[in-house]
This record gives sequence, structure tokens and C-alpha cells, in this order.
Amino acid sequence: MEKATAIIEMAQPFEVQTIVYPVTEAKIKEVEEKFKNFPTDLNIKKNYQFIKKGVSEDSKLITGTEAKRKELKKGALEYGRQVDSVAKEIKERLASVYSPMKKIKVDFDTAAEIAKREAERKEEERQNSISEKMDALRNIVTDNILSSSDVLKEAIKGIRASELAWAEE
Repeated sequence: MEKATAIIEMAQPFEVQTIVYPVTEAKIKEVEEKFKNFPTDLNIKKNYQFIKKGVSEDSKLITGTEAKRKELKKGALEYGRQVDSVAKEIKERLASVYSPMKKIKVDFDTAAEIAKREAERKEEERQNSISEKMDALRNIVTDNILSSSDVLKEAIKGIRASELAWAEE
């Protein structure tokens, strides 16, 4: 029953918190405006100092934002791991039932498909055999046209003596 409780606990809604970063919209606009048209000739000491200060300032803001992101996300990541862990256990237990059933179904379907193809092959052979017999019957006179009447009589006698059940088809 302990596992069922864990599943129920995971299903409970969680509290949504306001996300607050150490960098405000005003600060972002200030940095964007301040460094919008920065100088590119760093051979001039004043330009180099300006860029150096800008890189340092931006770097601190980015690092602070990233640290806060990780802090805010930590609980969500742990919750996600718990969700995944419970789902994995559920899927493993269900798979232990599903897999043997799936295997026997696939085996049966495969055997049924093989049997169906074999039956189709035998039916095709049967139909071909009937066609060959009908062709032989149709051609009995022309095939024996140069033969004696005795040979023709024997061929006809052979047909009468053979099983003609196929002829009904």
C-alpha cells in the first residue's frame, strides 16, 4: 500500500510560486541602453576600460541569473525525478504482464499468417492443377490428331477412368 500512497501524493497539485530573478526589467533596459553603441577600437584605453567594465557587469548579471535559475528549478527537478521513478516502477510492473501476452500474441499472429499463406499457396496449386487438366481435356484431339484411333481411344478411356471431381469446379 505504500506504493499506492506515493502515487496519490505525486498526483496532488503543487504550489505555483512567483519567479523572481535578481535582475529587474529596469536593470536589463539600463544595460541594453548603456552598452548599445559600444566602441570597437580597443587600442584607446578609455574604450578598453568601458568594454572591460561592461563585460564584467554583464557577466555578474548573467551568473546571478543562472544561479537563481538553478535554485528555483531545484525543487522542480527533484519532483520530476520522483515522477519518473514512480512511472518507471508502474511501467515495469505492467510490462511484466504485457510482455508475455504480447509475445504469445505475436507468435500466434505469425503462425496464423504462415498458415494463411500456406493455404493460399495450396489453393493456387489446386487451381493450377485444374487448369492443366482442363487444358489437357480440351487438347486431347489436337494432341493426338496424328495418332491412331486406338491411341485416341486409350487417351479418352484414361480420362473416363480418372477422378473427375475437379471438373465440377
